[in-house]
Amino acid sequence: MSLKKLVDLDRLSRFREKILQLIPSTYASSKTAGGAADMAVSIPFGHVDNTSTATAFTATIDGITELRDGVCCYLRNGVVSSAANCTLDINGLGAKPLYSSLAAASRSTTIFNINYTMMFIFNSTRVSGGCWDVFYGYDSNTNTIGYQLRTNSTSMPMSEITYRYRLLFTSADGAKFVPANTSTSTNATSSRAVNQTPIDPFGKIVYYGTPASVAANSIPSAAYLWTRYVITLGYSFNNTGAALTLLEHVPVYIKCAPQSNGSAIIDPDTPYVQALPSTDDGKIYILLGVAASVTTVEIVEEHPIYCYRNGAIRMWTGPEEASVMAVTYNVSTDPVTCDKTYAQIVAAMQAKQPFIVCASTGNTIAATCVSTNLTAQGLVSVCTSGAGVYVVILHT
Repeated sequence: MSLKKLVDLDRLSRFREKILQLIPSTYASSKTAGGAADMAVSIPFGHVDNTSTATAFTATIDGITELRDGVCCYLRNGVVSSAANCTLDINGLGAKPLYSSLAAASRSTTIFNINYTMMFIFNSTRVSGGCWDVFYGYDSNTNTIGYQLRTNSTSMPMSEITYRYRLLFTSADGAKFVPANTSTSTNATSSRAVNQTPIDPFGKIVYYGTPASVAANSIPSAAYLWTRYVITLGYSFNNTGAALTLLEHVPVYIKCAPQSNGSAIIDPDTPYVQALPSTDDGKIYILLGVAASVTTVEIVEEHPIYCYRNGAIRMWTGPEEASVMAVTYNVSTDPVTCDKTYAQIVAAMQAKQPFIVCASTGNTIAATCVSTNLTAQGLVSVCTSGAGVYVVILHT
């Protein structure tokens, strides 16, 4: 090997060593994490001390010597704050107002309890003299802004006078909001009758919060309508006049009777349930949300609809299935015969015309459906409906 090549290799080796010296030997998540890595990921941490008041937080944090854009700290609270006009003074650098990170120009109105932890980032551009932008965690059970979702606009009026804290459903024609009830009571434990106005089961479901009431045919402000919120369910549905006893963290469904035109009417006796049926009861179940406590529900933005058909829980698809459940041919005056023959059932099935046929005990329709294997194929269901009556349900 020539002397020149040896010199070049030596230079390359020394260059490599210099590069390696510039790479930190420790890094975040390594077994020897520390040094430069710690400096890169650590955030100044401190405590709102006991000398603070409800409106004036003070804290001492190592390393913060001036207030400039981007200076941040993570604090554990030591006092219960006021809901308005709070300030924070770090290391005696000046009391600066607190602003919500989620609001364009609003001072924070959140009440911070003891041991809450918050992130503060200094912002000199929001207000004269600068302020601290506050970031803090959310718990949906506390109904904080982190879970709430408000409507952007609305042009639908109320179908009738509506009082606050109620769920609103879309009317069957899609033109108005229908309140869960029209009770004037402001007590969640007061008994109230369920509104029997037909609704669109696929329509929007919102929560109306304030003001106290909206007149019939008046359009509520979108600012008062929420598609995602933690609500006290008793204001909308309470048949007993007692505090509700929901199963926490379990889904809540609105139980309805589907109509042949595709609308639905909320069950007047059991307007909500927390379990889907195990038999075909002819009802549909609209998912409202999940119980956040024994009296509150965390309503969700989307509301799928379920029913029990063909031996299992299924998604309900709308008007066609409503006709299956709502159109019933009754038993004739002869208790052993029916106004539909087996041949007519087969003809209707071939034409994909769904209907329900009632027949009394011993009727040949039910027996023939079973013997011809239609039930095994899932084409019909044969079940008892009390007093020895069979119900034959066609599935198309």
